[in-house]
Amino acid sequence: MTHHLQAPSPLKKRVTAVLAAMLIEAALFWLSAPAADFGAGMICILFGLPFDGEAYRLIFDLLYMPLYAVTFLLPASFLIMLLRGRFGEYLRFKPRFEVNPALATAVTLGVVTAVSYLSNLYISLLDVLGIGLYYSESPFPESTAAIIVYFLSSVVVPAFVEEITYRGAVLHALLPFGRWFAIIASGILFGVMHYNPSQILYAAAAGMALAYFVLEAKSLWMGIAIHALNNALSFFGHWLYDCVSEEAYYRFYSVFDAVIVTLALAGILIILHRRTVLRRYEERPAASLREMAGAFISPVGAAYAMAALLLTARWC
Repeated sequence: MTHHLQAPSPLKKRVTAVLAAMLIEAALFWLSAPAADFGAGMICILFGLPFDGEAYRLIFDLLYMPLYAVTFLLPASFLIMLLRGRFGEYLRFKPRFEVNPALATAVTLGVVTAVSYLSNLYISLLDVLGIGLYYSESPFPESTAAIIVYFLSSVVVPAFVEEITYRGAVLHALLPFGRWFAIIASGILFGVMHYNPSQILYAAAAGMALAYFVLEAKSLWMGIAIHALNNALSFFGHWLYDCVSEEAYYRFYSVFDAVIVTLALAGILIILHRRTVLRRYEERPAASLREMAGAFISPVGAAYAMAALLLTARWC
């Protein structure tokens, strides 16, 4: 008696392809920082530069930027080619948006801010359980060259390459199986990709909000612009923390966060009022919730989960 193995569903094939790309990204992510660190160290030795000065950090950032770009663009290209798609189908750079940019920006930043407070509660719970998180942040650079390179490496490059990968390749790879499925799944993967327990929750929320507005705008430029602005606010916060007292810093951000969250709530009410915007998300999903969850259970999914756990454990 012969037994025939059931062929994987189209959903399973797509999700497995996405997870395979994410596994490549995790491996490159693990290698990129040590490679930049090694390269910066060798250059410092060659030219007699100190390892703890701004010169080392400047060299490290210059080396890390292209490595970071490859870490995301290579898996994105692999995923698109694996699915035999055209890059234009996945990476849409329309110059004009079909959604109000101010509305999209306010809602996304407000969602990130609100969920970041939930992340703080979650971190406090970990502390109570005896699971402390390791934090290490260099002081804000002083020289003009170092500031420019730091801005490029922390604001511009991540916004471009992460949006191309997650709101471009991953989101559109999952889109045939429903908008909500693609938005939520790509957002969760984006959160996991940060491999940092303190960032996973609000990064996932940001990923979902960005995915929603990229689909509404029909352009990756929307995601890139909002992502870059969010990174720029973090860049500004790093500078401000080194310039003012801790009390003044937290006083400023308590007001700033309250304003952002209020604007976000107003923006969400506007979106809910425009029922026509939400109707296209009421389509019947192409698969059941059980099938969607089961699509992530595979040897490739297990390998990616293990890699993500190992990378995340670095902060504990």
